[in-house]
Amino acid sequence: MITSTPWLDEYINSTTTNYDASSSHIDDHEISMRTNSFVVFLSKWLLRLACISIALLCPWANYKLIKLFQTHRFHKESSAKWYITFKAVFDTAYMFVSVPIIFFLTYNIDIIHRNLLTCKLITYAHYLSDDLISMLLTLLCLDRMLRITCGYHLRQRFSLTICIITTVFFTIINIHHIIRLQHRDGYCHKTSLSIWDYDFDVYYSLVYASVTWATIFISIINLTVSIYCDRIKRLQLRKQKQQQEQQQKLSKIFFNGIDSMEFDNDQVQLIYSTGRINLKFYRKIFFFWFV
Repeated sequence: MITSTPWLDEYINSTTTNYDASSSHIDDHEISMRTNSFVVFLSKWLLRLACISIALLCPWANYKLIKLFQTHRFHKESSAKWYITFKAVFDTAYMFVSVPIIFFLTYNIDIIHRNLLTCKLITYAHYLSDDLISMLLTLLCLDRMLRITCGYHLRQRFSLTICIITTVFFTIINIHHIIRLQHRDGYCHKTSLSIWDYDFDVYYSLVYASVTWATIFISIINLTVSIYCDRIKRLQLRKQKQQQEQQQKLSKIFFNGIDSMEFDNDQVQLIYSTGRINLKFYRKIFFFWFV
């Protein structure tokens, strides 16, 4: 006896189809997970190698820069020496603060949130170094702009005093990070005592970054235009000097030619006069013998 069971066939077919779809979905998910894990693994090792390279190259480059401006005769007498020196020091400090954070994060180790001490000190050193680097770079650009554009030669004592005052000022300003940072429930967070504290952080970062980088940008444009104009003036002066030298050479050649021409005329007159004397002598002899 043969019975027709179309619903059973449909159930079996639907179950098989769902199983194949779910298995293919699982396979695709596993492939994507493996791909993502490989990308994450590769990115972590690239970050580690980059951190190690920066940790080795940055102090060496800053040391060479400081040594150049402290020993080289031309740079040693420049007012930009102290701006470069202070910036190199805080650039190295910023590297020693930021690079270990990124390096340890690749091993899932968060050194900022470990305790209250690391929370306060690392955050304070990070913001202090960042502010000083941008401010010293701004002062350096202003110093070079005054030197090249206006012709003012500032003394080294003045630039050293400016660097010290700037460092002390930002050291005091950034103390609010130490005061307001708290460590609670395994996390480091900043407490806002009032709405003004939150607004201060936002507007301070926005205004400070805008002012410093706008000043740097304007100074760079001014320096570029001044150097370009100075180069054009030098080329024009060089061309004028070459033209004057050519005119002097031509005038010397002209006067020497006139002198040589006068000498030739004298010779011609001498030859002409001696020729006339000889003709007179021969005439007398001719008349003496034949007349």
